[in-house]
Amino acid sequence: MIDLSYRAAMNEPLLTEEEEFEAIRKWQASGDEASLVKLVRSHARLAHSKAKEYSNNEEHQRDLAQEGILGIMKAADKFDLEKGNRFATYARWWILTYVTGHLPKVETVIDISARTFIDTKMDRTKGKDKHLAHMAVFGAINLDAPIGEEKDMTAMDMLECPRMGPEESTVASSEAEYQRQILEDCLMQLSEREREIIRRRKLTFKAETLNEISKDLGVTRERVRQLESRGLQRLKKELTMRNFDLSMLRQ
Repeated sequence: MIDLSYRAAMNEPLLTEEEEFEAIRKWQASGDEASLVKLVRSHARLAHSKAKEYSNNEEHQRDLAQEGILGIMKAADKFDLEKGNRFATYARWWILTYVTGHLPKVETVIDISARTFIDTKMDRTKGKDKHLAHMAVFGAINLDAPIGEEKDMTAMDMLECPRMGPEESTVASSEAEYQRQILEDCLMQLSEREREIIRRRKLTFKAETLNEISKDLGVTRERVRQLESRGLQRLKKELTMRNFDLSMLRQ
């Protein structure tokens, strides 16, 4: 296992595209470990950047960065040299998958799923168990509880607003673009009507109703519902095959 501190990772030289491809080719063709190490060390900074984005605890950051490095190694195994994409773009998705999958293990005592952990972090949990998930993720501290003599401030107000640096911002932007490309590619595997319905129902700021779409397409409301259900099943299958985290696809 390759173990690099944050400082060491940031000081590693970046590889050119040709050097990346040569290292990947040697690793995939003959299992050349020296090439894999070179590839991982040059991209370890991405793992540390993602770890810092998800945790402020230095110990947790190290654990998450190590998971991110495993993601880089997985990317080296799976990368398709024939498609002409940059390895860094592809590796970011695997890093994200490994880091978010490991989050519940390093930041909670109670065993919860990665999706529940992320939803709780982003205040998206609903239902009667919301407070239990909140305690598992944040501990017993109520961030919304009033504090101070005047009771006009909450614990959340005392926390520094996290700001991404230029490198983290670039990584996040690249990840979003890569996710969009994956989603678009998967949508193209659906029928034209399935694709249109899912775009109008799931991928717009304001979802259209079944009645609105049925009138436009000249079919019944039930037929639109059937096409939507079938299309979503096919889309999820396509996304899963590409290791897309389904928690990113909100329904």
